[in-house]
Amino acid sequence: MSNSWKHFSSRDLNTQSGGRLLADVPTDKAGKLRRASVWQGETYDHIVRSREQFEHYRQYLAANPEKAKLREDEYTLFLPEVEFSDDQGMAPC
Repeated sequence: MSNSWKHFSSRDLNTQSGGRLLADVPTDKAGKLRRASVWQGETYDHIVRSREQFEHYRQYLAANPEKAKLREDEYTLFLPEVEFSDDQGMAPC
C-alpha cells in the first residue's frame, strides 16, 4: 500500500513542479544519468494500531537527534500534541 501511495504522490509532485522535481541527475558513472527520487531509499513503514505503539514511536522519533549526536541548531523537532483514538487512530488536537 505504501509503495502505491509513494508512486502516486511522486508523480503528482513531479507534475506540479513541471517535471523539475524528478529530472535526470548525474550518477557516479561518467555520462550516465538516473532519475532523481523524492523518497529516501530505505524506509520503515508501520501502521500504528494502539496507544502504546503510538507513544513508543513518538519517543523513538524524539530520541533520534540525540542518538545521532546532533546539536540543537542542526535539527528541528516538531511533535505536535495529538490525541489517539482507539477506533480511528490518531487525530490532531
